[in-house]
Amino acid sequence: MNNYSIDASVYAFPFSNNLGNAKEIENYCKTIIYISQLVGIKNKEELRHIKYFFFEKDIDFIKNKNLLFPSKAIKQMNVIYKKSNNYIDINDVQIKFQCIIKKIEINNKNSGNYVDDIQKKILFEKWFNIEDITLTNNNYPIPEVDTIINDIDLLENTKKNIAKIAYLNKYIYNNENIHNIILGNNITPKLITVTNWDFSVHMNFGPNNKIKKVYINTQNINISNFDTLINNNCKYSNLWEQALDDAILQFGNHLEFVPDVKKNLNEYVNKINKEKIKLNSKIKKRQIYKYFKERYEYWDEEGPDTLYEYLKAINDFLINVDISKFQKNKDGNYFCRNIKFFGIDCSDENMLAKNNLDVKKDRTIKDSQGNDNIYWMHLKPISMQCDNTLRFLTLRIHFRYLGNGKIEIGLIGRHRYLPCTDANKRANCPPGINCTRHPNYIPKVGKLEDFEAEYYI
Repeated sequence: MNNYSIDASVYAFPFSNNLGNAKEIENYCKTIIYISQLVGIKNKEELRHIKYFFFEKDIDFIKNKNLLFPSKAIKQMNVIYKKSNNYIDINDVQIKFQCIIKKIEINNKNSGNYVDDIQKKILFEKWFNIEDITLTNNNYPIPEVDTIINDIDLLENTKKNIAKIAYLNKYIYNNENIHNIILGNNITPKLITVTNWDFSVHMNFGPNNKIKKVYINTQNINISNFDTLINNNCKYSNLWEQALDDAILQFGNHLEFVPDVKKNLNEYVNKINKEKIKLNSKIKKRQIYKYFKERYEYWDEEGPDTLYEYLKAINDFLINVDISKFQKNKDGNYFCRNIKFFGIDCSDENMLAKNNLDVKKDRTIKDSQGNDNIYWMHLKPISMQCDNTLRFLTLRIHFRYLGNGKIEIGLIGRHRYLPCTDANKRANCPPGINCTRHPNYIPKVGKLEDFEAEYYI
């Protein structure tokens, strides 16, 4: 999976000294509008076939260096922008900018659970416990960047972020192509080389802090512009089986697939197609909003690529990480704590669920050798709550570790059965009894047989 971290140079207010021309103002406003969608300010699904992050420290930097979007600039920007034939509400863009800062800022005291969820997903430092970077030399040359970012302080901040990516690719991924950094749109995407960089990584582990001294002799890093993220087009739009076939062919050295994996995927796709017909009928009768159609069309386009990228990410994980060094827990589940660094969401079932016979049955399938096996661990490309009209879009990839650097993919498709009880209180559980988490949902099913009967209607 392609991982991108968005540098402050992309969205910091660039017109402090010169308001620029109409085209520059338009491009900046469009960037702010798109970033506002990425952080959930507008009703738009997050991109799932790629992973994007922001740097928490960039917010403090933007505030301290007065690179915020000032209200006093709006009137002047409007005067300049009127020369353009297009229309953008610059007042609204400034409001979106302020919302972006609040959404990303970790110390926002008014943050609700939704904002906290966003921060866990998109804050770079949250995933890797990186508190800060101290460069031994603030003048490390990067010609490709030095000539583009004119502000000295902004350039220094960008180089600290580049150091974070270099550290991550070298010591976490062992692969220079896993994580990229996005800079301002006036930069040409290319591979740059960091040479003889000496810096300190300040790690934050709750109440404890640790400083790691890092020296990078040479390390390549992909730098991209913001358009690279915006125009990250899908290759497999609506081609679910093709995406799976390519993954099976390309990742066969590390991933094995059970014989029925295509059958399960086809059941999932067929379910989506059936539900779409029902929803389209309700939309025509104005019984539900057109919004639902937009949501599932979005997944039609992006879903197959997301499936492929999740399988690619778990393959990259097996290739580049020494699993023998993992600290194992009593259940042997040490994948999900580590695989997230490759940009994918992973979970295991809790012990209460594992002791439920129906739960166990719904995760049991014939393995590659023809034997019954249970597949507890699972990747979560997309999740919908059990009372959501689009809950049928929820996609899971269940797997088990075979040893010797190999994983077997057992099930690709619907959310497997889980009783929704007070004990587990799962946010994305399928329909079940006593669903106190979602009081507006009237449960129709209680056991596996009932759950399957409702699903396969």
